[in-house]
Amino acid sequence: MLWQRILSSVLGIPLVLWVSYQGGLIFRIGVAGIILIGLYEYGTMMRSKGYQVPFISLFAGGLLVLMGAMGVYFLPGGIFFPILLIFIFTVIFKGGNYESSALSLTGLFLFAWTIAHLILIRETFPSGYKYIFLAFVITWTTDTGAYIFGRLLGRHKLAPRISPNKTIEGALGGMLLCLVLVYALKGFFPQITLNLFMALGGIASLLGQMGDLMESAVKRWAGVKDSGNIIPGHGGVLDRFDSLTLVAPLMYYFLKPLIG
Repeated sequence: MLWQRILSSVLGIPLVLWVSYQGGLIFRIGVAGIILIGLYEYGTMMRSKGYQVPFISLFAGGLLVLMGAMGVYFLPGGIFFPILLIFIFTVIFKGGNYESSALSLTGLFLFAWTIAHLILIRETFPSGYKYIFLAFVITWTTDTGAYIFGRLLGRHKLAPRISPNKTIEGALGGMLLCLVLVYALKGFFPQITLNLFMALGGIASLLGQMGDLMESAVKRWAGVKDSGNIIPGHGGVLDRFDSLTLVAPLMYYFLKPLIG
């Protein structure tokens, strides 16, 4: 319902921004919660499709990725290495069931590995919370702009087999609104040139929409409308944070050579 969606946003957005600003343990716990709940939703969707993806592999892989992002250990390949380790374990644990193992690997990569970059952003860069805010602003603004322009001007379907309501006009309108806001925020990021800052905003807006479509494709394949129901009016954690799955890694690797 619309009132639930609005209420969740009014309460949730300030909470997310406050946790991001606080950083430290509270931020780590917040990101860990997002990842572990998201992995549970992913595993549940796979099981609804008939694949017995082991939750122990998803949770163990998610925790190892989180520990790597927090600097608890160092292994070759960084935070991607644990995913390969869990894949090997799952193949053995499932008796050579490569389908379930491959789906575990996919879930860990699509959600745990990607979202863990929020911790790297927050703890690597000076005033890292500003870049977390920027990532949220880009995804939220793009989503809002895509909805508004899609409703007003949408004529041509963007990906009808994946998400029938999304339009090309909405996608372009979301990117336009995002770029306008990014330009307005440039003064808060003086260490990045305007051209690079606008490029970051445009690419992140595009990848945010691709992340949304990627999660929609998984849901459509699994035959479910929402990944869960933990957030009233929005569905599950995957539904709410899907746009960040590609934006978080982009922002980290884009910014690292500039300010890391």
